Amino acid sequence: MLQWLRKLLRPGPWPVILSATPRLEGRLSLRIRCLAEQMTAADEEREQRALLERLRQEHRDLDVAIAALQEMPGSDQLQLARFKKRKLLIKDRIGYIEDQMCPDIIA
Repeated sequence: MLQWLRKLLRPGPWPVILSATPRLEGRLSLRIRCLAEQMTAADEEREQRALLERLRQEHRDLDVAIAALQEMPGSDQLQLARFKKRKLLIKDRIGYIEDQMCPDIIA
Protein backbone atom coordinates (compact mmCIF):
# COMPACT_ATOMS: atom_id res chain seq x y z
CA MET A 1 0.00 0.00 0.00
CA LEU A 2 1.87 3.05 1.25
CA GLN A 3 5.17 1.47 2.11
CA TRP A 4 7.09 4.72 1.80
CA LEU A 5 4.88 6.34 4.44
CA ARG A 6 5.21 3.40 6.79
CA LYS A 7 8.99 3.51 6.41
CA LEU A 8 8.87 7.17 7.36
CA LEU A 9 6.90 6.37 10.51
CA ARG A 10 9.21 3.56 11.50
CA PRO A 11 11.06 4.22 14.77
CA GLY A 12 14.63 5.28 14.40
CA PRO A 13 16.52 8.23 12.95
CA TRP A 14 14.37 10.48 10.80
CA PRO A 15 15.28 11.33 7.24
CA VAL A 16 17.38 14.44 6.70
CA ILE A 17 14.46 16.66 5.66
CA LEU A 18 12.55 15.93 8.84
CA SER A 19 15.46 16.44 11.18
CA ALA A 20 16.17 20.05 10.20
CA THR A 21 14.89 21.42 13.51
CA PRO A 22 13.17 19.71 16.42
CA ARG A 23 10.11 21.94 16.03
CA LEU A 24 9.79 21.25 12.30
CA GLU A 25 10.41 17.57 12.90
CA GLY A 26 7.63 17.46 15.49
CA ARG A 27 5.14 19.29 13.30
CA LEU A 28 5.86 17.24 10.20
CA SER A 29 5.91 13.95 12.03
CA LEU A 30 2.56 14.78 13.64
CA ARG A 31 1.03 15.63 10.27
CA ILE A 32 2.50 12.54 8.67
CA ARG A 33 1.22 10.35 11.51
CA CYS A 34 -2.26 11.87 11.25
CA LEU A 35 -2.27 11.32 7.50
CA ALA A 36 -1.07 7.74 7.92
CA GLU A 37 -3.76 7.03 10.51
CA GLN A 38 -6.45 8.43 8.23
CA MET A 39 -5.19 6.42 5.27
CA THR A 40 -4.84 3.31 7.39
CA ALA A 41 -8.36 3.74 8.76
CA ALA A 42 -9.73 4.17 5.24
CA ASP A 43 -7.84 1.08 4.04
CA GLU A 44 -9.09 -0.95 6.99
CA GLU A 45 -12.68 0.15 6.38
CA ARG A 46 -12.39 -0.76 2.70
CA GLU A 47 -11.00 -4.20 3.62
CA GLN A 48 -13.77 -4.70 6.20
CA ARG A 49 -16.43 -3.85 3.62
CA ALA A 50 -14.89 -6.27 1.11
CA LEU A 51 -14.76 -9.01 3.76
CA LEU A 52 -18.36 -8.27 4.72
CA GLU A 53 -19.48 -8.61 1.10
CA ARG A 54 -17.62 -11.93 0.69
CA LEU A 55 -19.21 -13.28 3.87
CA ARG A 56 -22.68 -12.19 2.76
CA GLN A 57 -22.14 -13.91 -0.59
CA GLU A 58 -21.00 -17.11 1.12
CA HIS A 59 -24.04 -16.90 3.42
CA ARG A 60 -26.35 -16.65 0.39
CA ASP A 61 -24.54 -19.54 -1.33
CA LEU A 62 -24.92 -21.72 1.74
CA ASP A 63 -28.61 -20.83 1.90
CA VAL A 64 -29.06 -22.09 -1.66
CA ALA A 65 -27.02 -25.25 -0.95
CA ILE A 66 -29.04 -25.99 2.20
CA ALA A 67 -32.32 -25.54 0.33
CA ALA A 68 -31.12 -27.86 -2.45
CA LEU A 69 -30.00 -30.53 0.04
CA GLN A 70 -33.30 -30.37 1.91
CA GLU A 71 -35.27 -30.92 -1.29
CA MET A 72 -33.25 -34.00 -2.26
CA PRO A 73 -34.67 -37.26 -0.92
CA GLY A 74 -32.10 -39.24 1.05
CA SER A 75 -29.73 -36.30 1.36
CA ASP A 76 -26.70 -36.43 3.62
CA GLN A 77 -27.93 -35.14 6.99
CA LEU A 78 -24.40 -34.72 8.31
CA GLN A 79 -23.46 -32.47 5.39
CA LEU A 80 -26.69 -30.54 5.88
CA ALA A 81 -25.89 -30.00 9.56
CA ARG A 82 -22.38 -28.84 8.68
CA PHE A 83 -23.73 -26.34 6.16
CA LYS A 84 -26.22 -24.99 8.70
CA LYS A 85 -23.52 -24.64 11.35
CA ARG A 86 -21.22 -22.86 8.90
CA LYS A 87 -24.06 -20.54 7.90
CA LEU A 88 -24.70 -19.63 11.55
CA LEU A 89 -21.00 -18.96 12.14
CA ILE A 90 -20.90 -16.69 9.10
CA LYS A 91 -24.02 -14.87 10.29
CA ASP A 92 -22.40 -14.26 13.69
CA ARG A 93 -19.22 -13.01 12.06
CA ILE A 94 -21.20 -10.65 9.81
CA GLY A 95 -22.96 -9.25 12.87
CA TYR A 96 -19.66 -8.78 14.68
CA ILE A 97 -18.06 -6.95 11.76
CA GLU A 98 -21.13 -4.73 11.32
CA ASP A 99 -21.01 -3.85 15.03
CA GLN A 100 -17.32 -2.97 14.72
CA MET A 101 -18.00 -0.70 11.75
CA CYS A 102 -20.98 1.08 13.35
CA PRO A 103 -20.68 0.85 17.14
CA ASP A 104 -23.64 1.76 19.33
CA ILE A 105 -23.21 5.13 20.97
CA ILE A 106 -24.88 5.35 24.33
CA ALA A 107 -25.69 8.96 25.15
